[in-house]
Amino acid sequence: MKINKIKCHIAAWGCYIILFLIVDFLFEQKGFNIVKEAIVFIIEIWIFYSFVAAFLISRKFKNKFIFLILFLIVSFIITIFLNYFRNRIAIYYGSKWIYSYLELFMDTFSFYLQFAIYAIGYLFFTFSYQRLIKIKILETEKLNTEKQLLELISKNALLQKNLFQSENDFLRAQINPHFLHNCLNYFYAETMEVAPRVGDGIVLLSEIMRYSITDFTATNGLARLENELENIENVIQLNNFRFENALYIKFDVVGDAANKYITPMILISLVENMFKHGDLQDETNPALIHCTIEETTEKIIFTTSNKCNKSKVVIPGGLGTGNIIKRLDLLYENNYTLAFEEQVSIYTSKLVIPYYDTYIKKIGA
Repeated sequence: MKINKIKCHIAAWGCYIILFLIVDFLFEQKGFNIVKEAIVFIIEIWIFYSFVAAFLISRKFKNKFIFLILFLIVSFIITIFLNYFRNRIAIYYGSKWIYSYLELFMDTFSFYLQFAIYAIGYLFFTFSYQRLIKIKILETEKLNTEKQLLELISKNALLQKNLFQSENDFLRAQINPHFLHNCLNYFYAETMEVAPRVGDGIVLLSEIMRYSITDFTATNGLARLENELENIENVIQLNNFRFENALYIKFDVVGDAANKYITPMILISLVENMFKHGDLQDETNPALIHCTIEETTEKIIFTTSNKCNKSKVVIPGGLGTGNIIKRLDLLYENNYTLAFEEQVSIYTSKLVIPYYDTYIKKIGA
């Protein structure tokens, strides 16, 4: 497994180096030199893996954050010396670009920050992938034991409710990334003045992660509706950053969301399906997200509509949709409706669930 991972890293860096060598040669034929290019790639690889190593090694220490900062300071100092050597090589070949220690520091900081952000993205997606694998393993084990449990609990209502709660907790299982959340806040503070747009993206990601690890035990497993809607807005805005504001999404809420509670992470699952399977870059067919709060019936009507992306293969009843339906069945029994429809390349979903005006009210009570 580790050998395959090493091969993937080598292949990725190989493609990256070849691509940028071609680009640099085409646009800088007179100043192109293989020695200078090699030094640049060595610095880039050093920054990326020193940051990844700092994060992984620091997890083994008690004072994780202090060790991480010290490790990164040492890594940055080494990078300054490497960049200074790079400049000396450039002077030898007649293309000096750094003329003072301040310029050396700023150039190194910009360089370091760029590949540190790449390393953060790599770590985030690596941990997300590991979490999915762990959840799949847990799901297989849970399904095997569930059959035995159902035979034992039979019609005992109290044990049934306990099982439903444990199932819900399992489906929402995740690695609590508190440490990564704190690191994101630190990099936001360090990045904001140099790259405000990147800083805004980091703080949005930090807010989404903070909400994803919220413990709802104190509110009987329910979340404030207004917080759920704010989390959806953050996810939309973060994806807009990713696609350079080229997404066309309209999100509106009708009704008063204050002092209303629902099961967390249900609505966002439908929104994530839009990003996963939809074409959201067609200005003539913008994606629509609409939330209506009906106080007379104490229900929420949540609808999504988006153009289908024909280049993506959609498997009906996939893991995401299946988990949504399973959670709804366990938590709301027959007190909800969820419908999916596709007409003329437009995919829509409509969910109707009750809300609670106080978290003391229990689902199914």
